[in-house]
Amino acid sequence: MHNQRVIVYVSCQLKPHEENYPTHDLEMAAVVFALKIWRHYLYGTHCKMFTDHHSLKYIFTQRELNLRQRKWLELVKDCDLEIVYHEGKENVVADASSRKPRHKLGSMLVADELCQDLAQMKIELLGWGMTWGYLQIMQVEPEIYDHIRVARMEDNKMVELAIEVQYGHIQNFNIVSDRSLRFHGMWCIPKDQSDLKEQIMSEAHNIPYSVHP
Repeated sequence: MHNQRVIVYVSCQLKPHEENYPTHDLEMAAVVFALKIWRHYLYGTHCKMFTDHHSLKYIFTQRELNLRQRKWLELVKDCDLEIVYHEGKENVVADASSRKPRHKLGSMLVADELCQDLAQMKIELLGWGMTWGYLQIMQVEPEIYDHIRVARMEDNKMVELAIEVQYGHIQNFNIVSDRSLRFHGMWCIPKDQSDLKEQIMSEAHNIPYSVHP
């Protein structure tokens, strides 16, 4: 949720062995599934998990756990998680989203208000056809890519290199559709952009969900 509004849903099909899970374990499996997907947003922050399964809120104080639940708790304890009971009949939107869809994603009309919220979060909605309001693809891109492209256009040597690439005079380099200059698929960074290089290293090493904390 963002500003108390739901901005994304996710679902998956049960695996054959999961179909034999008791209801309590199925509900817990859904919690674990969500934590695995969005764990990079949850580390270091307090988050609430709403569920319509009342007994799930006692999972942290439950005396006897099976091996599956013990394994899940090892993952859950990495997050500052609070499980909150939310009565099922009050959760109409989530209940409706769990039903089998009768339409394609491309026919979903996105509300203007939601489009504005997504734009503030720098999430771009791309569409084809008559109306741009129809949700086709949600594309998210870090701002640092824009910084790299701007730096490339302001660097005389890289501008000259890009011209040579366009005329086919230099091999192994190419300019892709996002206007970035690549060498064997890797982004090219101007040599004297020490601040930009430091920013890239910081993105890779200092963010909370990085492998280099």
